[in-house]
Amino acid sequence: MFNGLSELRYLFLYKNRIRDIDSKAFRGVPKLEQLYLHSNKIDRIPGMAFLELRNLERL
Repeated sequence: MFNGLSELRYLFLYKNRIRDIDSKAFRGVPKLEQLYLHSNKIDRIPGMAFLELRNLERL
């Protein structure tokens, strides 16, 4: 979904009515440090969804 945004560090996805997160959604953003998902209706997060986010400090 965010493939090609290799320099992305902050991603704000709050208040978007997100229900599901795909297991591959955050591939291609290795430098992501902060991911904001609050105020959504997330029902499911696959165990592998954040596997590649080694720099993630805030979720």
